Amino acid sequence: MKKTISVFLCILLIGSILSCTSQQAPDRTAQTNPTESDLPKEDLFLIATSESGSEVPKRASEFQSASAHGIGISSRRSELDQLKQTSKSPFNNGVQYVYDYSNIKATSEVDGTQGTFYSRFDVYSNGSEQVEYLADSNLIVYYSGSGKAQGEQQCSEEELLQTARDFLQKCMGAEALSKYTYSGMDPDVYGMTTLAFNRYIEGYKTDDVLSVFFADDGSVLGYNGRNACKFDAVTAKITKEKLDGATAKLMKKINALELVNLTHGNPTLTTNTSGEVFIKIWIRYEVIESFNGNDLTDTRLDSLYVRVN
Repeated sequence: MKKTISVFLCILLIGSILSCTSQQAPDRTAQTNPTESDLPKEDLFLIATSESGSEVPKRASEFQSASAHGIGISSRRSELDQLKQTSKSPFNNGVQYVYDYSNIKATSEVDGTQGTFYSRFDVYSNGSEQVEYLADSNLIVYYSGSGKAQGEQQCSEEELLQTARDFLQKCMGAEALSKYTYSGMDPDVYGMTTLAFNRYIEGYKTDDVLSVFFADDGSVLGYNGRNACKFDAVTAKITKEKLDGATAKLMKKINALELVNLTHGNPTLTTNTSGEVFIKIWIRYEVIESFNGNDLTDTRLDSLYVRVN
């Protein structure tokens, strides 16, 4: 049975493109200059726990809450008076999108102060279509078009890849696009075909991912790149030596936990809402709990972080 997909809702489930008015990277100083000092800092280890809880804090008290340090912060919706009645033409085709609202992230879960790094995104709408800009810039981090996808893709992967590259290059320029690596196609994400592009820094995968979504006829339905280009502001402070050192520190902490049937993922680079860079490694392990005299085995999944100093 055919299914009609709301592109707007679907793209929100998938975790950069610049305005076509410019082929050069815009001035994003206000949003992309981290506040971190160049001076070395003490080691900072963080944890984001699974819904079932975690054994990690019981075994290693130095792991602090990730959300208390600006990682995994939920956005709050706010309408900004200074942007009301403003509009943008993101694709330079005469179509105007009018300011709707802004998504804002705080510095931490306990502090309502707006973050200083990729922490405000301004949403502009035209009917059911939306574009989302990084604040004070021409950088589009999200686009939701209108259309239908029924999981019956008519184009080959090569054709879709060319369309995706043309779309991204037209909007962000060849130099910016050259920093990303094509990572593959998912043929049926809620009816849509998705192509993804990853950013790597010194061989480390980052959470800067560009996803382009297609209708069955190969036309672009949407785009998601909410972390697009964010590492441009911090790469000068990142070296392979620092990344390898931070990864080794985190792995030493992980192994010292002595968790049962421990497995872990590869290190990934991420940032908080203050522009600090972290290594993230997910871990999966088992815990045995007694219930009514019976021992039950439960699987836990946590994400552990260490700041790259």
